[in-house]
Amino acid sequence: MRLAIQCEDRIGMVHEVLKLFAPHRIDMRLIEVDTARRCLYIGFPDIKFDSLQQLLAAIRRLEGVEDVKLVRFSSSEREKNTLAQILEALPDGVIAIDLKGNVTMATELAAKDLGVSLGELMNKPLNLFIKAINFSKLSGADMKRGITKRIRVHRKSLLMELQPIKVSTEKEDICAGAVIHLKSETRIDRQSERFRYGANEFKLEQYFQSDMVLSSTMGACLIQSKRFAMLNTPLMISGETGSGKNSILNSIIEYWKSHGYEETQVHKRAAVSFQTQADLQLFLLAPGWLIIEGIEGLNDTAQAQLAHWIETSKFIVEDDHVYRRLVVLTSFSSHYFREESSFSYELYLQLSQQNIDVPSLRDRLDDIEGVANEIVKQVCGHLRVDSVSLSSSAVTALKMYDWPGNITELKGVLYSAVASTERSELVAEDFNLFSSSKGRQLELVDNSLDKTIKEWEAELLRKLYPQYPSTRKLASALGLSHSAVANKLRDYAIGK
Repeated sequence: MRLAIQCEDRIGMVHEVLKLFAPHRIDMRLIEVDTARRCLYIGFPDIKFDSLQQLLAAIRRLEGVEDVKLVRFSSSEREKNTLAQILEALPDGVIAIDLKGNVTMATELAAKDLGVSLGELMNKPLNLFIKAINFSKLSGADMKRGITKRIRVHRKSLLMELQPIKVSTEKEDICAGAVIHLKSETRIDRQSERFRYGANEFKLEQYFQSDMVLSSTMGACLIQSKRFAMLNTPLMISGETGSGKNSILNSIIEYWKSHGYEETQVHKRAAVSFQTQADLQLFLLAPGWLIIEGIEGLNDTAQAQLAHWIETSKFIVEDDHVYRRLVVLTSFSSHYFREESSFSYELYLQLSQQNIDVPSLRDRLDDIEGVANEIVKQVCGHLRVDSVSLSSSAVTALKMYDWPGNITELKGVLYSAVASTERSELVAEDFNLFSSSKGRQLELVDNSLDKTIKEWEAELLRKLYPQYPSTRKLASALGLSHSAVANKLRDYAIGK
């Protein structure tokens, strides 16, 4: 039970309040004065309601008491728990010690790094767990200078950073102990990786939860990605150049790690880099995610070696709990591997047991606006310029373009547009897309001239619409009636 007594800050106030508790034989557990809020906190075990009423009435009669009420916690208790939550949220383990080297505060992660429970760590000499430094012998001057040292504890290599805890007095700052950060190489690498991907790639949540995925094709791709993410069999990710295969792969790995596998390692190499059998063998012995980019570039010897490894290896080794997941990336279609390539078709079938086909950007028209807005936001941050938006004509132009380079090309186009504009809004003319577009190669559709003509007509209207971004302007340019053009645009879903 806690009482908060709002009162004047005068000599004798605390003594007068505490005298009122004596007749009730109350065991005091907490006495705290908060001068900033002019509040006195009293903590004690629960008492009967009648006794509590008498006590509250007696306190209110004291001179200088403005208010008294029951509260759940005192000011310092709230601050202590807030600090504990902040420390637990940090990516590194944290330990606080006093001048004698005893642990006064610690986080669960720090205790885990030292191989003990939090209860075993608290109020114990830190030298029992970290023997590289004699903390009880550290002087105030040593703590003020700070210490950075690589240590090895519980079969793990850690970077220890010690900084002083200072308490300010009227005359000087006094060293009252030290706070210690325990950093692991794995956590540092993971933070760097997330920072890098956060700046340059699409994050997991952007792929799985944002308005960047509105198209049915990309939605199906992500559903498939989630289903395959938690398996251990070989995975192939295919798609055109620049379509976002690596981004999908990164999201799958992060999705896997979010299910309690944060320490899983990731190894990535290009297929053409495996020049000898030893190169590939060493790579396949590594634990974690084994990623081979451009699998079509694997030489014949390495293909045979990889096929044998897939047939004979267990991807999860039960005795030492080693997890291995083979992932290959390719920009070629199944038709290429089946009909045009000398690549072992047997190996292709082994690798493509689970195949994620990342759709091209032209097959994701509903996603283009969301993707473009996200890229523009990132570019503005990178260039440190004010926010730039996309006009309706700009969005239409982006949707009408063929995007042979997919998302990679889109990033380049938007980067150039943002860097060169002085306006706060991009328009279609900022992109200059059509001079570099080769257009689509149209062939006879379903052996039907009528369907083929409609395909050509739809393609032409898609290219003209950004130049004449209204039904009336386009009708005037084509010499057709407004209603005829409106019907064609509706039939071909142009301008929506």
